Amino acid sequence: MRVKRWIGSLLMIGLLLLTGCSRESQSRPTAALDPVQEAMAAASAAAEALQEAADRGDHRAAQIAYEEMRVAFGRFLGPVSVADMSAARQMVEAHSVIRKMMAEEELDATAIRREVAEFRQGLMLSVAVMAQGPAASEPPAETARLMPAAGPEQTITVVAVDYRFQPNRLTVRKGTRVTIRFENRGTERHEFEIEDLDFEIGPIQPGQVAEKSFVAEKVGVYPYECHVEDHLQRGMRGILEVVE
Repeated sequence: MRVKRWIGSLLMIGLLLLTGCSRESQSRPTAALDPVQEAMAAASAAAEALQEAADRGDHRAAQIAYEEMRVAFGRFLGPVSVADMSAARQMVEAHSVIRKMMAEEELDATAIRREVAEFRQGLMLSVAVMAQGPAASEPPAETARLMPAAGPEQTITVVAVDYRFQPNRLTVRKGTRVTIRFENRGTERHEFEIEDLDFEIGPIQPGQVAEKSFVAEKVGVYPYECHVEDHLQRGMRGILEVVE
C-alpha cells in the first residue's frame, strides 16, 4: 500500500511540474496540454483501479478499469511518442500484455501488477521528459520513423525479423489509402496486426511476402503487433500514427 501511495504521489508531483512548466513556455500553451495532463492522470488512476480489482479477483471491475485506462492512454500516447518514444514504447508493451489478458479473461493478479507497474513507470518518465520541454528527448536511433508521403496512396514495406518489426514506427496522413507490404525475413512465421483498425496480414512463413490495404480514416495512434505465440511479449510491436 505504501508503494502504491508513493507512486501516486510521485505521478501527481510530475503532473504539477508539467503544468507549471507549460505555463512558463510560450511555445507550448497551457490550454493545449491540459487534455494530455488529464488523460495521464486518468490512465494512472484507472491502472491502479485495475490492479486493485485483479487483487480482489473482480473480473467485472477489472474490465471496467481497463477500458478507462485504454481510452485515456489513447488520448495521450501520440504526444508522449513525440516527446519520448522510449517511454511510449514501454507503456505500449505493458498495455498490449494487459489487453491480451483482458481479452482472454485471464485475471492473473501477479502478472497484472507487474504490467501496471511498467505502465505507470513509463507514464512517470513521460511526465518528467515533457516537463523539460519538447527538445528534451529525441527518438532513439533504433526507432525508424517513416514520414508521410504526398498523395492519396502510400505503400509501406514492413519487414519482420525475430522478434522485431522494421520499421517499428510509421506515420501516414489521414485519408490515405495505405498498402502494407509485409515481408517475413525471420526464421519463424509472423503476422502484422493493427487490432484497433481490424487489420491483419498473415501469419506468413519465412521468406514470404503479403500485401493488404486500408484507408487511414481517423487521426490517432495505433499499435501494430505480432500475436503468433509469445512474439508480442518478446517485443514484436510498433506504432502507426495517423496525422492530419
